[in-house]
Amino acid sequence: DLVRDEKIFEDKQNELRAALGEARRLHRDMSSAYEALAEAKAENARLRERIIALEKQRKHGSTGETGVARTRPMRDTSSQTLSIDELRAEARERDDLARSLAVKSAAIEAALASPSAIPESFQASL
Repeated sequence: DLVRDEKIFEDKQNELRAALGEARRLHRDMSSAYEALAEAKAENARLRERIIALEKQRKHGSTGETGVARTRPMRDTSSQTLSIDELRAEARERDDLARSLAVKSAAIEAALASPSAIPESFQASL
């Protein structure tokens, strides 16, 4: 009887170790997801600032050293438009990535907060 109890205890202890290992892995994944999300948001902010600057430059043209607006922009406006469109596409991709990471982070948090994140075999022993 004592041997059987020790075996049950050992099995439960192994299940607990496995659940703890899984929780640690999920926590690392969540931390990585938050870091990637923060990086994506920072990159989005930089891209938006660049888009605004390019749009202002395109709209108003470049200014000379005297501050007087030139009649022609310094660069070809078609290449500027392409550059702005490329920046917008990249910003959209980053927004999509940020949303995806936010969803994954929320799922990881929910899994950690939920009793269902604990293996059923271990839940039965609680």
